[in-house]
Amino acid sequence: MPVEWTVSHQRINDVASKHIAVKTHMDRLTFAMMAQADANLVAHRHDGHARVYRLYTRVDWYIILEDSTTGRGTLGAMSIEYGHGEYTRVIKRADGSSFEITVGASAPTYILTNATKIKRKGRPVKVSKAAAKSTYKGRMPDSAIAKINKIRAITEGRR
Repeated sequence: MPVEWTVSHQRINDVASKHIAVKTHMDRLTFAMMAQADANLVAHRHDGHARVYRLYTRVDWYIILEDSTTGRGTLGAMSIEYGHGEYTRVIKRADGSSFEITVGASAPTYILTNATKIKRKGRPVKVSKAAAKSTYKGRMPDSAIAKINKIRAITEGRR
């Protein structure tokens, strides 16, 4: 009579992820991905603030693109990976005066996507329910821009 074992998929994943052969393979694979992403980033880099690193947790490996430049928040890395539409930025001088500049749109670089060989989706990205009738095509909806400006005004008031 055969013996049946019932083991959860979480337990199998946990045991397999800690096996030395799997760890060695994932270490080499993620190192190669990180090296490729870093080379892609060096080719893209304009001011040198972004970086690529890998992170190993208890079970998973991550390749992370980080751009923690002051003033950009967490959107810098997203703009590098996926590009951004044209926008206006207010620059404050040391003497207190300010002026506006227009930053042109940038094309996506797909630094992490190309390094990990993940297929890009060919369909447009959907926007919020308020703008559900349209899709994102390189320019943010005016309502989203207004929300971002409101958040910036609130956070600048706290400084």
